[in-house]
Amino acid sequence: LLQLLPAAALQRFVQHVRAAHTMVGLAGALRVADLPAVTALAPDFAGFRSAVCDGPRSGALSAERLGALVAAANALRQRPPVPSSSDRARSSSVH
Repeated sequence: LLQLLPAAALQRFVQHVRAAHTMVGLAGALRVADLPAVTALAPDFAGFRSAVCDGPRSGALSAERLGALVAAANALRQRPPVPSSSDRARSSSVH
């Protein structure tokens, strides 16, 4: 998904669906390495089937791969939020 569509287009999609008061999910060959970008888009849920299967997405779920995804998600949650450019501009104008 992230290789096919730019982040700005995905963000517009998320906003459009939210404006309709509907939950929004993202999926499509997502990998563990995509987790930060997907998290930044703030969907209600995301599908990582390909990332947690042995072999192709039709393969069996891998406890090891699932554990790696969970660990990556937990590590991401523990990071302090990165200020947006508007937050940084506001902060610099206050000083």
